[in-house]
Amino acid sequence: MTARSDSSQVDVVLERVRAFVAAFHAGEDPNPHEFCAGLAAPEREAVLALIDVYLAEAPRTPPPNPDPLVERVVERAARSLRGRSGLWPLVLPALRERARKLRRDVANELAARLGAAGREQKVADYYHRMEQGVLDAQRVSDTVLDALARVLGTTAADLRAAARLLAPASPPSEPGVVFARAVDGETEPREQRHPGGRQQDGEQFDEIDRLFLGDPPRER
Repeated sequence: MTARSDSSQVDVVLERVRAFVAAFHAGEDPNPHEFCAGLAAPEREAVLALIDVYLAEAPRTPPPNPDPLVERVVERAARSLRGRSGLWPLVLPALRERARKLRRDVANELAARLGAAGREQKVADYYHRMEQGVLDAQRVSDTVLDALARVLGTTAADLRAAARLLAPASPPSEPGVVFARAVDGETEPREQRHPGGRQQDGEQFDEIDRLFLGDPPRER
């Protein structure tokens, strides 16, 4: 699938999600399935998955002008569709906001639970990438998810399940992948191609990197 066709599919999905969220906060009782009319199965499943996650965490008392809220939801949905982290860009901020925690607070608590005293910024960088959808969710360890679930008041199983939804099941070059994750002309962020790619010159791949990126490739 070409990046152009993938972008077109994503735009269609996002427009349907935007329409649903706007109707929801306008006081209507919209049926999610009505916003899937005419869509092929992959796009329909994506719309329903995004709506379902949003409804689970949606504020029941939206601001007088819900437009910024709608656009924020659509922006996060776009990161989910175009990223490498499944529904984390939609789920993690919603859980964090429900817990009334700033991102830095979540990162600091996560670092403490991971025994990463003194490396809070490194943990914060990785958590930010989880929310942005640019961290390969399949590489993130259960240790991280167990700790993060405690910080956000959810379960590791639910976080893992959210990561699997909309995530590519195979490399984008293989047929059958609907959303190929083309972002700014690249199928995959550079740091995801090589697990050790985020290190600065001279920085060693350590336990924190391994928890978020998996084991580095072996030298040949």
